[in-house]
Amino acid sequence: MEIFDFVGGHKVTFMTGTFRVDDQILEMSDFPVETDLNGSRLFHNPDPATIEDWPSNYCSDFMFKGQVSDSLKQDYP
Repeated sequence: MEIFDFVGGHKVTFMTGTFRVDDQILEMSDFPVETDLNGSRLFHNPDPATIEDWPSNYCSDFMFKGQVSDSLKQDYP
């Protein structure tokens, strides 16, 4: 998985990692250590989602094993 954005018309890659699907659980690995995403899991909602539904369907289901560092939040808001 690649996390990126377009800045000034150019693609900027923030980080890459792996999503592994185990039944309905998605597990993150191979991300940079400072993100603390490795080992985090979320439940895959099989229903289609809209932008309006995203916070209630997905964000509350993240089970991070740690918190993202303040320096990373500043680099990647």
